Amino acid sequence: MEYTKVIIILFLFFSCKTAIKRDTDIVQEKKEIESVNVEEDNHKSNTEKDTLTKVESQKILEFDVKEVLEEDMIGLSFNEEEKEVLKRYTYDVSGACYSCDIANVKFNHKEVILTNVCEDSEKRVFKIESIVKKEKTYEILFTQENQKVKLFIAKVEEVPIYRVQLDASFQEVDNFQINKFYMIKRDLKKLEVHDCGDFEG
Repeated sequence: MEYTKVIIILFLFFSCKTAIKRDTDIVQEKKEIESVNVEEDNHKSNTEKDTLTKVESQKILEFDVKEVLEEDMIGLSFNEEEKEVLKRYTYDVSGACYSCDIANVKFNHKEVILTNVCEDSEKRVFKIESIVKKEKTYEILFTQENQKVKLFIAKVEEVPIYRVQLDASFQEVDNFQINKFYMIKRDLKKLEVHDCGDFEG
């Protein structure tokens, strides 16, 4: 009888020990999973922070769209390695003096007008549906072959220089390439490179 009691006690002892070990393993595994999830969340959070920081570092200045209405805007080249603003942006010699495939841009309340940089008679005109200010950027909605297209314009330098972006709906037109940066024609002389100069294209 005593022998049987000893066997039962030993059996219960080892059963409890195994159960405790199993529970410990489960807890440990759960901690490891939680640890991995926290690291992934932190990584995601840091990525989002980096993205936000990058966006915030892009200087967007307050401006009134009246500054550019009825003005001839000329496409610029951009060299991010230059520190001086008036050297960082230059007249687009390649597009304007050699390939002649870029567009000057003009806005009024009714139309977006693209003019080939080398041929004033070559134009593309699009009807404007609306001009809406969203924070510091203006969204110009216009129609291109029955397709709604959004053009975004923002002021990025006090000079002043403007950034122009079109959404994916825009269909590119040969010899009317849109530059990323533009400047009002009368301000061009502020730039170090402001015309074709002695370039022979």
